[in-house]
Amino acid sequence: MKRRLYLVRHAEVRNKGRFHGSTDVELSPMGRRQARRLAEKARDWDPQRLAGSDLKRVRQTARPLARLFGLRLHTDPDLRECHFGRWENLSWDQIEQLDPEPAGAFLKDWVRNGAPDGETMEQMSLRVKAAWQRQWEASWERMVLVGHAGTNLLLLAHFLEMPLPNLFRIRCDYTTIAVVDFDDGVPRLSALGI
Repeated sequence: MKRRLYLVRHAEVRNKGRFHGSTDVELSPMGRRQARRLAEKARDWDPQRLAGSDLKRVRQTARPLARLFGLRLHTDPDLRECHFGRWENLSWDQIEQLDPEPAGAFLKDWVRNGAPDGETMEQMSLRVKAAWQRQWEASWERMVLVGHAGTNLLLLAHFLEMPLPNLFRIRCDYTTIAVVDFDDGVPRLSALGI
C-alpha cells in the first residue's frame, strides 16, 4: 500500500527566537500570511486527513488548509513541541543567565539533558512516536501533519533511522514541507523545502 505524508512546520510565531515549547503562542502577522501562502502551495495535495498538535500556532497554520480541503484538524497533544519546563518562553541568553549549569549540560547532550522541570528529547521522542502510530492507524492515503520543529525533526529521524544527536542536521524553518512516501510501510523522504 502506498501513502504520502506532507509534514509541515507551523508558520512564524510572535516573539520568535524563544523556547516556546508547550507555551500556547499565536502566529505573528507574517505567520498568518505564511499560512495563507502554504494553502496556495498545497492546492494539489488532495489529502484525506489533516492532523497536528492542539497548540494555537499549529491550529492557526492548519486553518487555511482545513478550509481548502474541507477537512477538520485532528489534534493530538502528544504532537506538541518539547516541554521546556522552567525555560518556556525564554531566549537562550535568559536561559544561560537563569540556569548556567543546566544550560551547559543541555549543550553537551541535549538528547538526554532537558530543561529543569521539562522533558528530554528522548522522552519527547517516545511521545511523538506513539502519536505517529495513532495517526498511521487512521484511514488515509495522503495526510497533512502540521507540527513543530522538534516534532517534525523527530518524525523524520524516526523515518530515516537517524540517531537523535544528528537531528538538527536537517533544517526546519517556518512552513518547511517534508514529503514522505510510504511503500508498504517503508518511508522515503521524497522532498524537503519551503
